[in-house]
Formats: sequence, structure tokens, C-alpha cells
Amino acid sequence: MTQRLEAEGSKNGRYIWDDGFNHDDVTKIYVRGGSDGIQFIRFDYIMKGQLNNGSFHGQSYKGFTQTFEINHLKHEHLESVNGYYTKSTGVQALQFKTNLRISELMEYDDKGTKFTLAVHEKKITGFQGSKQSNIYSLGAYFTWITPTRMEAKGGNGEGVTKIHVRGGRKGIQYIKFEYVKDGQLKDGPVHGSISGGGFEPVFEIRHVDQECLVSVEGNYDVQFKTNSNTSKRMGYNKDARMFFGDDHGNKTHLFGVKEFELNYPFEYVTSVEGSYDNISGAITMLRLKTNRQTSPDFGVGTTSSFVVHKDNHMIVGFHGKSGNLLLHKIGVHVIPI
Repeated sequence: MTQRLEAEGSKNGRYIWDDGFNHDDVTKIYVRGGSDGIQFIRFDYIMKGQLNNGSFHGQSYKGFTQTFEINHLKHEHLESVNGYYTKSTGVQALQFKTNLRISELMEYDDKGTKFTLAVHEKKITGFQGSKQSNIYSLGAYFTWITPTRMEAKGGNGEGVTKIHVRGGRKGIQYIKFEYVKDGQLKDGPVHGSISGGGFEPVFEIRHVDQECLVSVEGNYDVQFKTNSNTSKRMGYNKDARMFFGDDHGNKTHLFGVKEFELNYPFEYVTSVEGSYDNISGAITMLRLKTNRQTSPDFGVGTTSSFVVHKDNHMIVGFHGKSGNLLLHKIGVHVIPI
């Protein structure tokens, strides 16, 4: 259904013009400006796949002509128009926006009253307005954007179609992929060891429904993502058993208890930074860094600081020394990443 937006601009235009609305697209715009504003305007349209040259609206005096082409063959369409006008001389400047780009400002003066012609999720298929010596006002017709069918691209159904992951108590034992090539199922080899007990979840990818594997994330386990689905975590998942560590030092209510939570298994601690008091030897602040973020400061920093870190390693445990009330030293256990 076509929607008409009434012309915006000066009401002093004596002559009304109307290009109509039964076009497919706007394909070229001509704007001529002069010392008093926009002198004339013309729109070329596409109608039933054919070029339909529009009429000139206004008059031509000494000035400049600018054009803006819209490539409907690349599914470009006109979405909106911004403009400026004055009551005495009409439209002073125009700018056109498509779904792909924005024209330069076609102007004599952009200091007048601003207006916009736009309807959400619709495109412009025609214009109307008023004129006299210049273009005094501009309105538009809008219609729904017709979805464009694009032919499917890609190979002959090739890709990963099934994933086998065998996990055990110490981690992932093996992984195996099945593929589709030239429309035929191809069984991939086993990577890893098949000995020992374990469990083997399977993740299937429906290539017949254009589903394809797009990413893999992993640490102690792996997770596969397609363009339409996400697998469960496969393999050895340490989250299956959570261990709560002991308190070291003494809980007080001076600063309260603060927490820092990681997105395991995709996030891990890489370093610990801290400050300590030179007189008491107590640690006054700790800050943790992971492969994705940095924690807030726990405590208050001092001029004496330290860093516990080893390149290309992750922290998997802590040790240290504490007194009756305060933490004095902290160390870590690391493994290679």
C-alpha cells in the first residue's frame, strides 16, 4: 500500500506538481541550484523494469546542476530525503539517502528550516510538491520494500556433517569428523586414542538444510557453533565438579566481601597484580587479569607493588602466607596455555 507524505517547505508555491506513485524505484535525481535556492528538480524512475524519464519541475537560471544516481540493479533504493527551506524562497538544500549510501548536500544555503521525508522500512517511489520561480516544497510517496530473492551460492553441499568427541577423566581422548564431499558422506579418521573408558557425545550438522559450521571454542572441552545451532560442551568439563577453596586470612567487614567471576571454560586467569604495606608487610590490594578482562581493585593500592605472571601460561591454583588477620604473600600454580 502506498503512503503519501505531504509536501514540506514554503506554502508560497503557486503551482502544484505530482509525478505519481506507481513506479518501482527512483533511479536518477537532477537538482539545479542558484542564488535563491533550488531552481528545478527532476526524477527518473524505473517502471516495470524500464526507464521512465521524469519531468523538470521549476525553472532554470544561472546556477549549478548536481545529479545522484541510484543503482536498482544492485538492489539500491531511495529511503529518505533531508532538506532546508525558507518561507520566502522555498527549498534551499537537499540530501538523499539510499539503503547503501548518502548523497552530498546539494545546496545553496542550509541555514533554513530543516525537514525530513522518511517512513520506517519503506522506500520512495514518487515525488510531488509545489513550485514557482523555485521549488517551494517537496513531498514523497512511500511503499513497502519488496524482498529480493538472491540465488544460493556455495559448493555442492560440502562441509562438516557430524562431529564425534570422546572425553574421559583427564580430558578429551579423541575427536573425529565426518564430511560431505560431492554429495557423498566421507568418514574422517580418529585423532587421538581410542583406548580407555569414556563417553562420546555426537553433534550433527544438517547440510541438507544449508547448516554449516562457523566456529569452535574450547579449553578443557569444546563447543561447536553453526549458522543455526550450538552444541553442548563436549569432552571433559571441569564445571561438572566445583571445588570451593579455603579462606586465607581473616574476614572483616571493613571493605566487605567482593567477588570476581570468570566465564569458564573460555576465560582463565593469566596474572595477579597487587600492592603491599612496607611496614606491616600485609597485602593491601589485589587485581586479577584474565585473557578477556581485568578485575576491579580489591583493596587500596600503595606505592609498593608486585606482579605474578608467566608468559603463555594460565593460573590454575594459588598458595601464599597469611597471619591472624591479614594476607602477606600470594603465589600461583601455572600450566602452559
